[in-house]
Amino acid sequence: MKKGIETDGPGWTGQRILLVEDNLANQHVIKAMLAPLKCRIDVVGSGREAIEALSRASYHVALMNCQIARSGRVRMHKGSQGP
Repeated sequence: MKKGIETDGPGWTGQRILLVEDNLANQHVIKAMLAPLKCRIDVVGSGREAIEALSRASYHVALMNCQIARSGRVRMHKGSQGP
């Protein structure tokens, strides 16, 4: 039995993921890790940019650098959804 995220089939294909990461090297690594999912990945570098991106589009999931979330630069609410 496989463990982890299933990459076969249509599950993630075309889904939008918002990656909030201020470190360029980490952005490249995470994008490479997510590439097999065949999803659309939008990358922003700050909490402010994340809020702007979330106000413009809907995302299946947002992945955020924990340091950005703890810095007070962004406040995420459970159940928040884009337009």
